[in-house]
Formats: sequence, structure tokens, C-alpha cells
Amino acid sequence: MMLAVDVGGTNTRVAISRDGATLTALEMFPTPPEAAEGLTNIREAATRLAENDTVTQAALGIAGLFSPNRAELIASPHLPKWVGRCNRTYAEELLGVPVQFENDAALGALGEATFGAGRGFDIVAYITVGTGVGGARVTRGALDATHFGFEIGHQLISMNGETNELESFISGSAFKERYGEVPTAVHNPLVWEKVAQELAEGLYNTILHWSPDVLVLGGSMMKDIPHTAIIERLRARMRLFPELPEVRAGELGDHVGLYGALALMHASKATQ
Repeated sequence: MMLAVDVGGTNTRVAISRDGATLTALEMFPTPPEAAEGLTNIREAATRLAENDTVTQAALGIAGLFSPNRAELIASPHLPKWVGRCNRTYAEELLGVPVQFENDAALGALGEATFGAGRGFDIVAYITVGTGVGGARVTRGALDATHFGFEIGHQLISMNGETNELESFISGSAFKERYGEVPTAVHNPLVWEKVAQELAEGLYNTILHWSPDVLVLGGSMMKDIPHTAIIERLRARMRLFPELPEVRAGELGDHVGLYGALALMHASKATQ
């Protein structure tokens, strides 16, 4: 039995899978500021969800940057007290099973590539726009190798004379600073047209860097950012490649990281 966990800056989702492909049972709770409490809550949720069955392995996606061997969280803007305190040895002792860590957006990419909008494509680029901006590339069902990870939200773009990180233009946390309202309270189409153009600048770089077959867009902000405006901006911007990759909306919603955790555990079993 597999334990899939998605630790976000706001909420943590814990799920059990008995067949490795579907989520059998799921719980969600607010993410505690401290790693010890968070991992303890995950263990207790797993015990409830598993009932009398035995969990044999676990994969945890966390919003942050990991060490090159993916054994320790080394940076996390939204979970600073987890940094240095969330590591594989401690997690395995507490949960009692082998544990794999990965960035939450990278697991989202793996989830969409394996079970969602990217399935059937060889090269999948996934970008999620929510509280922050993240993403990753999956090639033939496996995450591309990196030293620290993918951090496309921190790429620099220039718009209307301002140069800043992509995340500082379009993320949910930046939105309120720029427009004085949370994203769900803004219904002005001109605002969302501008956000779409800013996002397209980052996606243009992503297409050139990763040259994917399909570009999958997920995250809570994508519910309001118009896809047609993104594609129009990309078409106007592209001068090198003869065509754009297919652009698709993510299919797995809030469970994308959990499905990515399942895919990661499958991949590790296949290489053992």
C-alpha cells in the first residue's frame, strides 16, 4: 500500500492507494508551521486511512528546494520552519516506511504526465500558478534530472519597463500586492488579460528552454487566467520554432501532487 502526501504552504493532503493508480482514501488539514507536528499529523492520518492494512512506502511532495540527493529540505519560502528539520532519516523513523521527497510542482508535473493531461506525450512541460509559480519537465515518463530542482517561477522577465521574477508578476501572493484584492475578488477582464501576457512571457522562455510536445497549465490561478490570451501572446512572440506545443489545462486539480507521488513510487519500484 502506498502513502501519497502533498505538503503545501496552506494545506496538507494525505492519501492512501491500494492499487498504485487510484486514491482510495484522503484527508486534508492545515499545514502546521513546524515539521515535527506536520509529520506527526501525516503519520496519524495515514494510520486512520490505512485502517488495518500496512503501508509499505511513502512519497512526500513539499513546496520547497531539496538537497541534490533529495534527502533534506534546504529552502522553503512558505514553510521556513521545515527547512533543515524535514529530512529523510527523521521522516522514515516517524512514518516507519521508506520515504521519497520531491518538490511539489515536480510531482505535479509527474502526475499530469502519467495520469492527466500530459499522458501520451513524450516531453511534458508542466507549469503551476497558485500561491507561487513552479513547474518541471517530464521526458518519457520520468522527471528530468537536476542538481537542486526546477525553479522556473524565479526566472526574470521584463514587462512595461519592469524587470522582476515571474512569480513576482503573476503568483497569488503577488496579486494582492499589485491589485489590492485577492485573485477571486477581481473580475476585470483587462487585469486578467495583463496577467495572461505576463505568464506568456515566462512560458515563451520555457518553450525555448525545454521544447516540449505539450505544455500543461495547472494551479488555482489558472481558473481565471484566459488560455486563449496566453496562446495568442505566445504565437505573436514566437519567431524561432515553426509551431507551438499543444497547450492544455491540467486535469487532476488539487490532487495532482498526490498522483505525482504515486508515479514517483512506481518509478522507484521499476528501477529496483
